[in-house]
Amino acid sequence: MKILITGASGLIGKKLISILRQQGHQINVTARDKNKYTDLPAASVFQWDAIDNPDFPLKAIAGCDAIIHLAGYPVAEKRWTSEVKKKILVSRVRGTQQIVQALEKLSSQDRPQVFLSGSAIGFYGDRKQEKLSENSPPGDDFLAGVVTDWEQEAVKAIKLGVRTVLLRTGVVLSSEGGALKKMPPVIIGSGQNFISWIHIKDWVRLATYLMENESCTGAFNLVSPKPATQSDFAKALAKAKKFPLALWTPSFLLKIGAGQMSEMLMASQKVYPEKALAAGFKYDFSDLDSALKDIYS
Repeated sequence: MKILITGASGLIGKKLISILRQQGHQINVTARDKNKYTDLPAASVFQWDAIDNPDFPLKAIAGCDAIIHLAGYPVAEKRWTSEVKKKILVSRVRGTQQIVQALEKLSSQDRPQVFLSGSAIGFYGDRKQEKLSENSPPGDDFLAGVVTDWEQEAVKAIKLGVRTVLLRTGVVLSSEGGALKKMPPVIIGSGQNFISWIHIKDWVRLATYLMENESCTGAFNLVSPKPATQSDFAKALAKAKKFPLALWTPSFLLKIGAGQMSEMLMASQKVYPEKALAAGFKYDFSDLDSALKDIYS
């Protein structure tokens, strides 16, 4: 298949490109800085930034069988000032708008067969101990609003005859950075908020599974079937890294350090991948201990 990936310079995008190329797929990417992709043919790399570029490059889509749209301003790198929040929202909503508008300009024969659009379990907001599935309603905080608007733009591709899948991603675990790089083995507050996570290898396998299976449409939770409390996550992380566990730190310190972003970091989201399991997907790393053992071995 010929596959276009946006947001390809991120943690997931890099891993996805590596695996898909090993499988023999042809990859196009979009980039703010084309010089980051010296290992790809120059003709496969297209300049695009959702915030600064008004139009999506049609040539990037031409002849592609699938789009995997992961681009978006990082949500966990900086304090949520009004400017950062605007970039988080605009990069996702406007970027997805631009892709759908580009699809509209193509004839039905030239459009990709499937559009996998990035999303997040932030859709559900802070839900305490509630068990959440793809059918659960959205939350009412900042990130829930962002994800809701983001998804509403993506599903407009359905009217164009393009199978559309929303990738509601949880905390992605990888040895190459991401969340684990920023998560010390510390119990924060009560430690009873739930973390819904997924090993990056399972994320790539599941996204590929959804891309290839024509019966898969709509929102899918890309998480392990075994969410963990923050307390259990910290204990498992300490064990895997062979670090001492800092027993407790008050949540107000996180609020001071992270500002409004602490809402995301302390949110409880007990999310289950009901649709992925129903579709027959099998996880390689369904429990936290095996996932962390693979990452830190």
